[in-house]
Amino acid sequence: KLRERGVASDKIFVTGIPVDVFNRENHDASSNVPLVLVMGGSQGIGPLEKIVDVLDDLKPPFEMAVVAGKNKRLYRRFQKRADRFKKKVEPFGYTQEVPRLMRRAALLVSKPGGLTTAEALALGLPIIFIDPIPGQEAKNAALLLKYGAALEARSAEETGALVERLFQEPRRMEAIRKQMALLARPDAALAIAQQVLDGELAF
Repeated sequence: KLRERGVASDKIFVTGIPVDVFNRENHDASSNVPLVLVMGGSQGIGPLEKIVDVLDDLKPPFEMAVVAGKNKRLYRRFQKRADRFKKKVEPFGYTQEVPRLMRRAALLVSKPGGLTTAEALALGLPIIFIDPIPGQEAKNAALLLKYGAALEARSAEETGALVERLFQEPRRMEAIRKQMALLARPDAALAIAQQVLDGELAF
């Protein structure tokens, strides 16, 4: 589209979204119980409560971290219910802890926002997409689904079925990680910096 608008090809560099340099080598191994990270974007959008309720009834042993973002009402509801879940459920509001949680997680249930998707790809953290917004989020999801680098759930019940299946079939989880590696650009920030140092980009 940039070329269609008259931008010269030699002025276009595909680097990916720059993300913090973190990977599985500094994986947070504070617990031996797998963590499922559930997020609804910065606004805490989507059927997060229903998803957590469904996941709470699954047989495989795992813990959950739920990020409600700026949705304070949702965060307070999770806080009030935290002791009533069968599994350990830790609620978060809008937090800077997401990188740590992603390192700790075995599986991510999230909307396919650009930054979240880029970070998950860099980590090789398998994603189940929920409620993509038409436009960029839908395109993000479509690309990863095309390459077998993610899964998509259209309901809380389908989310639960996919989570259970992935924990029961670790080879499927590993296959998704391998496909994610084909799309990941963990060195995007370094690539941009190198272009600047080489004089290819000027601001």
